[in-house]
Amino acid sequence: FDGGVDITYLGMNIDIKTMGRNVTADKPWFVNNLNASQTTDIYKADTYIFCSYNKQTDVVEIVGWLPKQCLELKSDYFEAGTDRERDDGTYTHCRTNMFEIPNSDLLDISYLKQ
Repeated sequence: FDGGVDITYLGMNIDIKTMGRNVTADKPWFVNNLNASQTTDIYKADTYIFCSYNKQTDVVEIVGWLPKQCLELKSDYFEAGTDRERDDGTYTHCRTNMFEIPNSDLLDISYLKQ
């Protein structure tokens, strides 16, 4: 168990979260999901970088990042069992408690150094 830390950069413990998609992730209303159990104290990350893996093109995009302390402020929380409507009208079922963070609320990766 890595404690939820994928990399350490400029003193930040970073957990990289990647979602698989069939499209590019460039829409501001697209969301990134984070399993709520991965935000507990046993996970030592203080920063999250959100990525998108396009399964059609095999391209990984860095969507943005967010300090852990901003997670509850910038996300919506959904309990396990909730059905979430997607942009295309289909639904996804939340299997676990999760946070959902829109791309528009993430910080641009170029600001990570600041």
